[in-house]
Amino acid sequence: MKKNYVLGSLWIVIAVFLTFLLVRGFEASSHSIKSLKKLGQWIEHEIEDEDFEEDWADSYEDWNSDEGKVQSISESNVFNVNEIKNINLEIYSLSLEIGKSNDSKIHLDFTDGAEKYCKYTLSSNTLLVKEKRRSNKTFYYHSKGTVCLKLPESYYGNLDIEDVSGSVKINGIKVDSLSSDIVSGSLTINESKISELELNSVSGSIMAQGNFDRISCNSVSGSIKITNLNPLSKNSDFESISGSITLDLPENSNYTINYDSRSGSFTDTLSGNSGKKSGTSVKGNGEVDISITTVSGSIKVE
Repeated sequence: MKKNYVLGSLWIVIAVFLTFLLVRGFEASSHSIKSLKKLGQWIEHEIEDEDFEEDWADSYEDWNSDEGKVQSISESNVFNVNEIKNINLEIYSLSLEIGKSNDSKIHLDFTDGAEKYCKYTLSSNTLLVKEKRRSNKTFYYHSKGTVCLKLPESYYGNLDIEDVSGSVKINGIKVDSLSSDIVSGSLTINESKISELELNSVSGSIMAQGNFDRISCNSVSGSIKITNLNPLSKNSDFESISGSITLDLPENSNYTINYDSRSGSFTDTLSGNSGKKSGTSVKGNGEVDISITTVSGSIKVE
């Protein structure tokens, strides 16, 4: 299969930035490089694992070989909360909205005909929703339609999201963990309670507001803004190649921030510390370790 232009471009971007790090003498952490490789490898898998020109029947056949029975999706689908512990969403060009349901059920709804592009399997307490891949001529264009997931207050499972070009909006949910890999398109989280939050983005912005115990957030290009209403209780890390990182933390936070930035300033209004390149900022007893790494872009803690 002819090498995909988007995949090649992504790896070139990553290679250029890593070369920049070496030339400028920036000591990038192994975790930062690993995160970039993870993003690239995930996109490579999504792009090259199956032929974009496959038709719907072939795709349906592949799903039937998976554990669990492939189900046709209607415009509105309802599940009992005790049936599902894990929800995996593999969305390529549709938008995704996740919010709070008005009853004790899990609701999976669609707008503008988005259901005709999706199928799902329910097996071993895991709900998998996948969007059909389109041809390489249309894959990276945002498609009309939205996948809408509504979760009840009693749901405390795990969410795993993969989205290539659609926007992701999350509002008012409570889950044990949320892991999200985004290529392009914005990711927004509001008024949510998530114990373990892991967010990875190539070129879209990341904004999250709510109560989070631990956060791991990585972006190649695009800004990161996190507003945590309660103090972080577990070690967390934030990394960006080009783009600002802003952490809005409560006054009673206790942390030790180790920051590293080749070009860009560091400002911590809570502790009163500021500087450039690399350093440490301590607030309170410093019990929670926070690592923040950028190449270009400011770092703000407020």
